[in-house]
Amino acid sequence: MSFTLLIIQIIIYLGAFLLFRTTHLDSVFVLLITLLSIVINSIVFRFQRTTLGIARAMGYSDMQNIGSIQSFLTPDFLSAIHWINTVLSAISFTLLGVNLSWILAIVYFIYIFIVTGIMDIFLPKPTHKFCIGVIKKHLNNQRRRSKSIETLALTVQVMGVIDEVKTF
Repeated sequence: MSFTLLIIQIIIYLGAFLLFRTTHLDSVFVLLITLLSIVINSIVFRFQRTTLGIARAMGYSDMQNIGSIQSFLTPDFLSAIHWINTVLSAISFTLLGVNLSWILAIVYFIYIFIVTGIMDIFLPKPTHKFCIGVIKKHLNNQRRRSKSIETLALTVQVMGVIDEVKTF
């Protein structure tokens, strides 16, 4: 993650804290928001893990190139979901701390940033096959819309790698 994105995420968390620090809501509502955030976070993480596997299968090892390929493979709607999830995570963290317990908020924070990677092994949905299907559909759309030779060449290269790689 780049330094700029880290700063933006910190600002989002601070903004959520300042907005919701005095908000007291029903604990069931807070837990539902938190559960929604966990589910969205798991979906986004699985998709990112799939794009990372494709980038590595293409032979990229440095973070800048991997990030570029992951951006190329990620549909716009999923990028939007990622940012919505960042805001939702910040709101969930703050509401958990204010309405229930700051210890629970810290446990949630640890889950979102550390345990999600471990849980990816056990969570059945979305499957990598589904993620690859979304990527292929996105690449086909890019191929139809693109006028750039470089984009067309990269699309064909990625499609070949996806077909060669069986599992991630």
